[in-house]
Amino acid sequence: MGKPLIIVGPQASGKTRNSKAFLHAFGGKRVVDNWDGRSPLRDGDLALTNVENFSLPTGFQVISVSEALQRLREAK
Repeated sequence: MGKPLIIVGPQASGKTRNSKAFLHAFGGKRVVDNWDGRSPLRDGDLALTNVENFSLPTGFQVISVSEALQRLREAK
């Protein structure tokens, strides 16, 4: 994983609970939990957030928590 990956979903949707599995599945370097949508992210970061309105820097990928969970299920 090069550029940061941002996983967006409501509170209590499983983002933090599955953060280690997401990190492993997507090949990230570190988890940034409760990302505020403004703080800088580094290459390899896996940002978890419930913020839906943020300006997306070029090259960042954003997926929903439901899509991330589906990818985990498919990887098993």
